[in-house]
Amino acid sequence: MVSRQEYVDIRGQILSIIEESGSPIDPSRLLARLREEEGVSRELGSAILWEMIRAGYIDRSEDWLVSRGSHPWREVEAHV
Repeated sequence: MVSRQEYVDIRGQILSIIEESGSPIDPSRLLARLREEEGVSRELGSAILWEMIRAGYIDRSEDWLVSRGSHPWREVEAHV
């Protein structure tokens, strides 16, 4: 379980990594960077990443690359 603030921070870190990449990024590479740079476990990072995809904050292409979403449709309030 993480606090709301930790959840928001990790979500921001995920978006920063995507933006810094400058192009769609492989999710496993994103999660590896999140773990190396921020110390976030792969499991936690993956759970938050999928919530962000479902909410529209992140888009996933047919070849599974992820990029910044263009149509977030709801605020994700779940706590992992």
